[in-house]
Amino acid sequence: MQITIQEHNCQVSEELKEHVRRRLEKLSRFFNNIQRVEVLFDQVHGGGGDKPHRVEIKVTVPKAFFRADEASTSFRGSFDLAYDVVEREVRRFKEKLVDRSHGER
Repeated sequence: MQITIQEHNCQVSEELKEHVRRRLEKLSRFFNNIQRVEVLFDQVHGGGGDKPHRVEIKVTVPKAFFRADEASTSFRGSFDLAYDVVEREVRRFKEKLVDRSHGER
């Protein structure tokens, strides 16, 4: 699994980047054929209101693509919210594949 972390209008600490890598590597527990994960950290200026820290996660697997975009008062909080969404989507996708391969019960 290839993990890419990008920063836009901000700087993210190495500690947070390591947290991101550790959490994303856990996605392989749910689906072992993840090809690529992209994470974008963005500091929203002006129009962000009370949630200026935005994180977007894109996960690419064969024949599917998952995306989550969350904003909050901190990058870590935004990442954790987006990660929960992506994890749920990956789990659902895996369950759907398993159900199809075993037929209707």
